[in-house]
Amino acid sequence: QVSASVRGRTTNSTIRVGGEERLFSVKLDGYRTMDAAQMNDLQIPTPSGQSVRLADVATLRERRVLNSVIRENQQYQRLVNYEFRGPQKLGDRTRDQVVASTTLPPGYSIEKRQAWSWSVEEKQQIYGVLIVSILLIFMVTAAIFESLKLPLTVLLTVPMALIGVFLLFFYLGATFTREAYVGMIMMGGIVVNNSILLVDHVNQLRRVYRLPLAAALERGTLERVRPILMTSLTTICGLLPLVLFSETADQNIWNALAYALIGGLSSSTILVLTVTPALYLLFERRAEERRIMTENREIAAMQPA
Repeated sequence: QVSASVRGRTTNSTIRVGGEERLFSVKLDGYRTMDAAQMNDLQIPTPSGQSVRLADVATLRERRVLNSVIRENQQYQRLVNYEFRGPQKLGDRTRDQVVASTTLPPGYSIEKRQAWSWSVEEKQQIYGVLIVSILLIFMVTAAIFESLKLPLTVLLTVPMALIGVFLLFFYLGATFTREAYVGMIMMGGIVVNNSILLVDHVNQLRRVYRLPLAAALERGTLERVRPILMTSLTTICGLLPLVLFSETADQNIWNALAYALIGGLSSSTILVLTVTPALYLLFERRAEERRIMTENREIAAMQPA
């Protein structure tokens, strides 16, 4: 894989060899002594077999040009980057004012872009990480609970956490940056812990104490309110110093990471104690009814006729 950029009479290139990028240069012979005056005397052959001087048919002069030409959607592009040292909202307003006051020739237009964008390789990596993390959570919980339905109860905690993430970013006016995506991946592995804690305790109550489904859910949820709140609040309090002393929502790069974790933990803590028991009841209600019917038939069979 070779990428090259031509500057003057020297080609600076990058070649990938065995996974490593190496720089090399390709230069024209005599490039140090070549000048425009000598090129004026360059002889150009004509169809009749005679030669003419280049200066007789063309005008040579030096001028500054772009080192690369960018095209996208059959249109030429010129990228303009800027750095605004101040609050992001003020920077956005300044940019909008500059764009609005800029007069362009016919056929030209200005398009504002985000400060960053995902490349194809980065998208593949982030999707791969998400898929692998979900599969690992499903496999571990399925092995622990010995069920294929209960892991879904645990995995649905992640959408519950996303509600808090998006609401927190919306009300604070924070920018959803790359660090926010990293925080969401971390949050997915953290918020499922509360759901696993609740589901496992309900399973123990049903298996050890032989409690009915509804009674086990009620008792198990009430007994796990305190430990779930304690673990979530301690984690949130540990993350608060990252954002409490920031003057703006986007002052530091770790603000978005902390917002993703705090918002996800806050909403998932509340919804795990309310929605997760309902999901557990929805998934296990049919199995509980079949178990009760089987026990009733066994009791009826054991009674004397």
